[in-house]
Amino acid sequence: MFDPKFVTETKIHDKTYVVTRKGAPGHAVWGNYVRLEPGRYCVDFDISLHGEICDPLAKQFGFVDVVADWGRQDIAKALILAEHFANGDHHFRLEFELADRVVVEPRVYVDGIQPLLVGEKLRPIRLSDRREEDEATVAATRFPDVTSPQLPEFFLSNVDRLREMHESRIWIIPHESGIILDVDGIKLQASTPDDIRDVEHIYISNIYNLFPPRDTCVIDIGMNLGLTTLLFANRATVKEVHSFEPFVETYQRAMANISLNPHLANKITGYNFALSDKDEERIVRIENGLPSVVFGLFHDAAAGTAMPISIRDSASALGPIIERAISRGLKIVAKLNCEGSEYAIFESLENAGLLQMFSAFMVEAHPNSDFKDVTDLTDPLLKHDFVVIDRTPRRDGVNGLFYAVRSS
Repeated sequence: MFDPKFVTETKIHDKTYVVTRKGAPGHAVWGNYVRLEPGRYCVDFDISLHGEICDPLAKQFGFVDVVADWGRQDIAKALILAEHFANGDHHFRLEFELADRVVVEPRVYVDGIQPLLVGEKLRPIRLSDRREEDEATVAATRFPDVTSPQLPEFFLSNVDRLREMHESRIWIIPHESGIILDVDGIKLQASTPDDIRDVEHIYISNIYNLFPPRDTCVIDIGMNLGLTTLLFANRATVKEVHSFEPFVETYQRAMANISLNPHLANKITGYNFALSDKDEERIVRIENGLPSVVFGLFHDAAAGTAMPISIRDSASALGPIIERAISRGLKIVAKLNCEGSEYAIFESLENAGLLQMFSAFMVEAHPNSDFKDVTDLTDPLLKHDFVVIDRTPRRDGVNGLFYAVRSS
């Protein structure tokens, strides 16, 4: 936030800044207001001199601080000194440590002596317990310099969407084959626009933002690139994740994402086959370039690439997983996004008496050629005392989305 009495807004390389006015002292930028847990933090202020030097003898131009209780409690403060700008560095790192949970507010105060260019977004950054890692941590939170000649073409072609993701606290790290996205410590590879869309869908729209209160086993049917698998594994109460993806190339990309996160990989077991209501080997024709999003027993492209896939009966494949998890005292939660196979999966589980063994479902339902819809999935759940939250739009022929939780 900024005060228009003291600043004007501008954009440089599509990034928002404010320019402070000469002769107008006051708080130029403040907020956001952020509730923080105890720990070490810093705010990485982005401040530069703007225009010609007004007073070469001036030694300071204001200060940066972090406060609580609407400015009544000082947490940390540092002067904006002229010497800071001597080496061309425009980042001011203000570190602080909290002993208690508190809502903090970063601010920039200017003396009005010299116009300054100030990055508007101020966010505390959690630091590690090892100070040698702090520099890399802070650097990762900065949006890449779009004028750098080393940036990959994929970054440059999608810079606007990536900047929007950065505003949602997803850190963007250029990589030789695309980019690495860092979401709350989860690292993900992105090399296509669809990858960005999926990250937005899962990590910004939060459609699968699961928080189990007890130790849980999650079954992820339709692993795709492993985005939801890693989201689930990042929850402390999720003790294991079993993920299913039929396409070899997509499965390999998912496992590569998982390998980027060794702190979560030991929770995850990946399976390179699809689930349905029978065992079979099939050749599925898919549209070129879309191997991860078109599979379904009722979807076969008229033209494209023929790809072999393995299919397993859901009850046979999931029964032992469910039995072992329950024997360990784990609850069972499932996420399904499998392009039409969800109907056969539910029928297999229901016929085997396994549907009622689950505690919760998160399901994207896809219309298929047998004219089934979301009610073919929710009706058996209602019979087993699930509470269903249906978010399916009231339009014909669209994908459905629902959540279901056992009421007893």
